[in-house]
Amino acid sequence: MIKIAASSDNHFDINKVDIDQIVEQQAAYLNENHVDYYLIAGDMFNDFEKAFVKGSLKM
Repeated sequence: MIKIAASSDNHFDINKVDIDQIVEQQAAYLNENHVDYYLIAGDMFNDFEKAFVKGSLKM
């Protein structure tokens, strides 16, 4: 059986959370629950530029 997890509209920057801590918590949850695919169905950040790793997108 394939396990799929999804999240949407996290807006880490607006919610003023520790982004590194939240990403580590999400990764731990996904690993502990043997999730095969993680669908990000909405914005991770409100600021468009924060959604990309520096240098990964030529703008």
